[in-house]
Amino acid sequence: MFQRKWVSAAVLTLLSGAAAAQSSVTIYGRVDTGIVTGKFDSTGNRTLVQSGPYTASRLGFRGTEDLGGGLRASFGLEAGLNIDTGTGGATGGGLNFNRGSQVALASDSWGEFALGKMYMPTFWVYLAADPGIGGLGLGSMGASITQQHTALTGKTGWGGFYDNTVRYRTPNMSGLKGEIAYSLGSENASNSAAKNDGKTAGLNVQYEQGAMYLGGAYQKYTASIAGTTAGTYIGDANQTTWMLAGRYKIAPATVGVNYGRTKNSTACQATGNAVGCDMSTFAINSRFDLTGQSSMDLSWSQLKADSGNLSGAKANTLAIGYTYYLSKRTWVYGQAVKMNNNSLSKWGLNGGLGIANDTKGLSPQAFSIGVLHMF
Repeated sequence: MFQRKWVSAAVLTLLSGAAAAQSSVTIYGRVDTGIVTGKFDSTGNRTLVQSGPYTASRLGFRGTEDLGGGLRASFGLEAGLNIDTGTGGATGGGLNFNRGSQVALASDSWGEFALGKMYMPTFWVYLAADPGIGGLGLGSMGASITQQHTALTGKTGWGGFYDNTVRYRTPNMSGLKGEIAYSLGSENASNSAAKNDGKTAGLNVQYEQGAMYLGGAYQKYTASIAGTTAGTYIGDANQTTWMLAGRYKIAPATVGVNYGRTKNSTACQATGNAVGCDMSTFAINSRFDLTGQSSMDLSWSQLKADSGNLSGAKANTLAIGYTYYLSKRTWVYGQAVKMNNNSLSKWGLNGGLGIANDTKGLSPQAFSIGVLHMF
């Protein structure tokens, strides 16, 4: 009996010590599903039950540990979800941490170092122009962002997650902060013809004080361009992107703007050709707080190409949305969006729908209603 009590006490002591060392672990997520109807391509109208019309559905885990002396460790793991089909958001419907996985060491005095799969610094600057919660869906700012990051930067995307990344963030210095990151890309061998494929460097500078936000970012992405013969490469193409963004709140309205430009976009590179197009985008986004329980979003954006095989292509997007807050964590919403393409453009609202516009000059439009729950 004495031995059993001694062992039990020892186990409890170890467990209590482990619990004290770990500050917190949080399970969180967003569950967003709606009904979407509209015309996305030349095949006619469609009506869909769709996951993420407002914001991407996800399941995540994050935690921190206080290491003493102002030092702390943290981690983050996030998986995409398809609520309409009950599958994971990874390719093929699998569940993995496709929306980011990282571990970090941080201090309020010298900043944070992180390793893993994560956004590049450019993402945070352009997303800051969204007065909402950062929705990437069909309506409101979401339509503008979807248009920007799927068409402007091609393979990489403004909102893409980059594998094999090292990132440093400065501490917040009276509203001024910044970050720099580098992705090792595909991590191919040094004697490979595609040794530089996917390597990406980026940085940003941000300033926020009261109702005002200003930010700027730069990014360089390298892609190894495949030749006309399978397994061959003709060399590397460097895609460079910069963005400026701002946001200001004058109650009851919050207005955000961004402007970005990409040179040699991989979105318009033909097989065996390392020359892409130069493209630019501009967006104005606003949120109006109507009552304590509702808000309206309005956005306009433009995307255009001025060189390469898409030269002269231009699309303007107008979107409006209404959100009613049943609680802090549960919202219902309605959104409407229309994209006007010129005769040289066939950009679309495919976003997470997987339906690409197949006809130049066709102007897709959509309407959605849905429910978003956050935990």
